[in-house]
Amino acid sequence: MKCKNPKLCSKKHEKWKKNQRQFIPIGEREHELFLKYLEKKTAKLTLGRHSDKRQYQRLISTNDVNDIIKNGWVIERNFFPNDQSVSLVILGYTRTYRPIHVVCIVLNDDHWFVKTVYSPVSKEYKWANGYQDRICFCKDKEEDE
Repeated sequence: MKCKNPKLCSKKHEKWKKNQRQFIPIGEREHELFLKYLEKKTAKLTLGRHSDKRQYQRLISTNDVNDIIKNGWVIERNFFPNDQSVSLVILGYTRTYRPIHVVCIVLNDDHWFVKTVYSPVSKEYKWANGYQDRICFCKDKEEDE
């Protein structure tokens, strides 16, 4: 597959880059704080039904998810004003060097909800710079499910 609308996605990418320059440092601080709670063993990480289903379909273990949250880095932070929620996309690599994105909703400083997990390799055309920069914003059917 490839991008269905390169011109529009290029514009969206520029806006995305500008926003992420501002928001990724905030996400990094949120991630660091959550990791401190994990060290103290007071953090709560909830895996939802959707993420369980996607883990199974995409052969991503719960250990992989935990490792990526502990050792990965924030590549995207989004704020949704309608429900006042924040999501972080964390990139990390499994022990077999497979890149994985874990999408978390920050419920609280010490409580995160894993919304979904996926390998960006499955839609490589959407990513640049080692799967860190989103360059295609086209919607896929599967993403809406």
